[in-house]
Amino acid sequence: MQGATAGSFSWSLDADPHLTLGGGPGTTLAAVVAPSAGGPGWVIAGTRDNGSGSTTATVWTSPDGLAWASTPLTGGNVSSDARSAAGWKASTIVVGSVGSGTERRAQVWVSPGPGSPFAAVPVTSSNDSPSAMDHVTVGNLGYFATGTISGQPAIWYSTNGMQWAVSSGATRFIDGFPGAQVNTILATYSYVFAAGSVRDGTATDAAIWRTQDGINWKQVVNSQGAFSGGGDHVITGLAPLGTLPSGGGLLAVGGLATGGSWAPVSWISPDGASWSQPAGDFPRGAGDAVVRAVAPVATLVGPTAFFATGGGPSNQHLWQSTDGVRWNQVNLPGAVAGADGWRATLVASDGHTHVVADGDPGQAHVLTDSPKGWAEPSSNPGVFGPISSTADPVSLRQAKSGLELTVRVTRSPQAVGAPAVSTVTLASADGVNWSGPLAAGGATTWPAGPLPAGATAVVRTDAGWTAVGTGPVGSAASSGINISGLALAWTSTDGTHWSAPTTLDPKPGIGPEQPRGACASPAVSVAVGESELSASGTGAAAWYTTGGSQWKTGDLSPPAAAGGDELFGCVRTASGFAAFGATTGAGGDVPAVWSSPDGAHWVRGQSAFGPGTPGPLTAVGVSGDSWLAVSSAAQDAEPDGFPAPWPAAPTAPENDQLGVWASTDGGATWQRLDSASGVWDDAQGAVLEAAAFAGDRAVVAGRIGGRLVVWSGAPS
Repeated sequence: MQGATAGSFSWSLDADPHLTLGGGPGTTLAAVVAPSAGGPGWVIAGTRDNGSGSTTATVWTSPDGLAWASTPLTGGNVSSDARSAAGWKASTIVVGSVGSGTERRAQVWVSPGPGSPFAAVPVTSSNDSPSAMDHVTVGNLGYFATGTISGQPAIWYSTNGMQWAVSSGATRFIDGFPGAQVNTILATYSYVFAAGSVRDGTATDAAIWRTQDGINWKQVVNSQGAFSGGGDHVITGLAPLGTLPSGGGLLAVGGLATGGSWAPVSWISPDGASWSQPAGDFPRGAGDAVVRAVAPVATLVGPTAFFATGGGPSNQHLWQSTDGVRWNQVNLPGAVAGADGWRATLVASDGHTHVVADGDPGQAHVLTDSPKGWAEPSSNPGVFGPISSTADPVSLRQAKSGLELTVRVTRSPQAVGAPAVSTVTLASADGVNWSGPLAAGGATTWPAGPLPAGATAVVRTDAGWTAVGTGPVGSAASSGINISGLALAWTSTDGTHWSAPTTLDPKPGIGPEQPRGACASPAVSVAVGESELSASGTGAAAWYTTGGSQWKTGDLSPPAAAGGDELFGCVRTASGFAAFGATTGAGGDVPAVWSSPDGAHWVRGQSAFGPGTPGPLTAVGVSGDSWLAVSSAAQDAEPDGFPAPWPAAPTAPENDQLGVWASTDGGATWQRLDSASGVWDDAQGAVLEAAAFAGDRAVVAGRIGGRLVVWSGAPS
């Protein structure tokens, strides 16, 4: 075990073999580049997990999109990753990072022509801080990349691709927008565009920035009404509509959420300044979906067609369009479109062959539609590597014998198909040494059987178990009430057989309701989450019951405002209950805690976490007056963050975006603990999901790239 002093705790990274769950050696794909005239063939950039805590940036090349060969970009003595790639004339450029933890630095590799090896080129970053490049583009104005420095948005530029520097002005400009998220970058004939989203009060607006000289950037505001109002908007991809000297047109794709439900949309512009209203002509059937990527079929006279890919939690799509407004469905093979366990996140096409890939960590699924029909090159683990399982901590709670840690393990097949999902519960008396897995029914803090369909949280009660979640109710749905999802509760005496669901909200609205956490005392059961408050969006909500059958809506003080507060979970305390999540501050989400003596009346405490700290809180552990809180500023740590309600793409926080706090006075005041040095150095991309105490030892459970990770801290 490794040891390091952090704040008032000395932290260790637990190495008990029972914790070796999920995240085996696998590959994460980041970009697909189609062949161009005079350039190389097909190129895929990504990162191989070496299974020993290190990774290797890798490129795969193919003459036809079917037969692939891999080449590492670094040696085995350094950890590296590749996050994006682009082609320019005969050359290929790949961007990402080398090193890990606080030593991670942005990196560029360039191959000058077909068959030429990739060479690393110099990149400068300000303040010698952790940095990484996430997206790259190249055009007449030069080479441009976006990424992060110390977790904040950053932009680099190069005139020739061989020497790179930070564009300090551009970085400061974009970083000045609350909650700025850059998802894509594109160079056209005379402009460079960056796009993504920003926070606008309680809403998320799509955003586009552009520059004509590569130095001075401006936000495109002429058509801001197309990117805001009436829900949340986000741009995930850009493509040129033409190659005119004036800059031609531009296509943007992404998602629009109204009433908590996401739909795929596109925008078009004749000049990059004036934009159409979002168009939603994407065949997709039922269920949420967004467009995650778009690729043009390039010719000498400009794009002749566009291919876009995306989907939702369990439905993936490939679309084709000739104008960027009206889209046709391109059928994916067999049962792939509706299969769980993969997401269509990357796409490229040369007009004859289309490649769709999964960019989720460890899920290197590649599907190729060639004149020979559909094929799945990644079904052979020798090409892109084996598909790795994922482990998600879902519960870390105190039992009579110590701690019980329950982990959801998802094992996906090598070829796209339904994954096998199971839960494993481990036990520990000291938070360091673990045993298990416990036999079904042996765990006291997690039910023996699977949760009801739609359940998102469960809590032990004196009568057995109560689960809460979202799902349809026949009588309500048939009457036209809340057809998009009701907050429901199920009860069970044995943790295996569940009752019919009952509604939490006595007067449900027409919008979605989403419980996210549950807690209980002998007299009261509580659920917290969000519900539709008005036409302007969703907000924090709490429900409670004193008898187990009749639920009531709790009162929040200050009153819930649409998008202003978010409740992600709750815990029982010595004086009642505490709920945790975030409230909206000047810099975006600010960690927040609510208290209640009875589950019916809730008061949000004054934020003791400070502005600019990572939010929201994702877990709180309570042991008397000693409380432990954690957060991680990752998209997939926020249940309602883009592209909700399914996990985000591989972008995850730098380790300095993790938050760990301790309180010794029952949550009245908090001390932030060090989570950016010592054993946290290698926590790049970690998501912290559970916290508890084993005696006086603090225990934090999370995941890195699908691998279960547990930290324990002894008072120092």
